[in-house]
Amino acid sequence: VVVYTKSELLEQTTPAALPFTDRFASTSGARFVDYDLDGADLGGDLSWSRPEDVELVTAYVAYLTQAEDYGTRSHLGEVAPSDGQVVVPPDTPVSLYDAFSIYTRSSLVEQTTPDVGEINDTVAVVSDVVYMGKDLDLLDLGGNLTWRPPQRDQEFVQEYVVYLAESAFGTARSRVGAAVPFGTNAALVPAE
Repeated sequence: VVVYTKSELLEQTTPAALPFTDRFASTSGARFVDYDLDGADLGGDLSWSRPEDVELVTAYVAYLTQAEDYGTRSHLGEVAPSDGQVVVPPDTPVSLYDAFSIYTRSSLVEQTTPDVGEINDTVAVVSDVVYMGKDLDLLDLGGNLTWRPPQRDQEFVQEYVVYLAESAFGTARSRVGAAVPFGTNAALVPAE
């Protein structure tokens, strides 16, 4: 950059000069592990590698975003330069987003080109649920419940929890017994 002085008569011919030093401080390797097992919902840790030069970084800002333009986005969180992750709360809707973006922020401005990570929505749903009632009293339950394990994303399932509910959406639910460990695809519904 050069600066000239100017009088009423003319501009000086020899300016003061200072070379620009531009800095680049972007995160890299954005990755997300989704522990929310519902389709179209997210929940887990969004992490990244911090830039080597963090002297001017005042924060990292994370968003759900559309990868094609980064313009449509939803704020997830902001963390200090010493941090390298943001917790995405359970039941965060995916909506129309297909990526995460992480921006570095300085005291002057938020960077314009973010680090981008893909959204991988984990979905683990059991299927073929069968109940074999053995209680012979009308309106009383008691018997065996079986199911098939999820066809995908099984590595995220730790256990199964069985409820009695008024609807298929889990309205007014009541837990039945203890949690069932993954690998066991059956539960006993106690007689009432």
